[in-house]
Amino acid sequence: MTAYGITRTWTLQLCLCVTLLAFMAAVQDSGAATVTGRMLMQDGTPLSGGFALAFDLQNTLPPDPARYLQPPASIADIGEDGSFTLDLSPGRYAIAAVKRRDGHSGPPREGDIFFALEDANGLAREVDVPEHGRVKLGNLAGARIFRPVSDPLHPTTSVSGTVRDKQGNPAAGMAVGAVLTRQEREDAIFFSHESDSMGSYTLLLPHGGGYRLGVWQNNSLEDAARRFTLPLEIETGGTLTDIDLHMP
Repeated sequence: MTAYGITRTWTLQLCLCVTLLAFMAAVQDSGAATVTGRMLMQDGTPLSGGFALAFDLQNTLPPDPARYLQPPASIADIGEDGSFTLDLSPGRYAIAAVKRRDGHSGPPREGDIFFALEDANGLAREVDVPEHGRVKLGNLAGARIFRPVSDPLHPTTSVSGTVRDKQGNPAAGMAVGAVLTRQEREDAIFFSHESDSMGSYTLLLPHGGGYRLGVWQNNSLEDAARRFTLPLEIETGGTLTDIDLHMP
């Protein structure tokens, strides 16, 4: 497994060291298992040089990078023949893969290659991982060029603004995170791509509701729940602009 948050980050600017350490401890203590397979393009050629991803469906939604970004529970390099091995603790997972044109790990941007394991209805296929199990998925074909498209059934919900440093200057290369507040508890975490040279960011959210925002700095879900303090209410399909955030 690629050392998620140590030797690589899922995005260039997001170092999830705390998440990795907690995940590795959980794996060691809760019956480590593996998921293996081969990632292939639509034409059957290997998706070499990309990254396989596993999303824990107990804590995150199925991957849908056109609508929102979430940190995966595990990430692994894809070999020259398309093979991968994900180390996981027992649970239910959604499996995906990405290959960035710039060679970095991270969520896909338009023109990158993306794959999500789906069922016959086009919904995320859940992969059950038993304790100490070895799940073999075989050949997973269908990776294609990622092109975000609008979906009238799932309208885009977004927040944008500027990230600023302690002196009030625009801060480039930073990500904004949001925790979803549901029934007075933080239920999931979402983040933006890194801010541009002017500090501008756009954060996509899966739907409307109550959130708390903050600048992402090595945050685990528990840490984000404490440090993301800017409250925000947004309607599904809504757009909020000029929401500025200051680095702590």
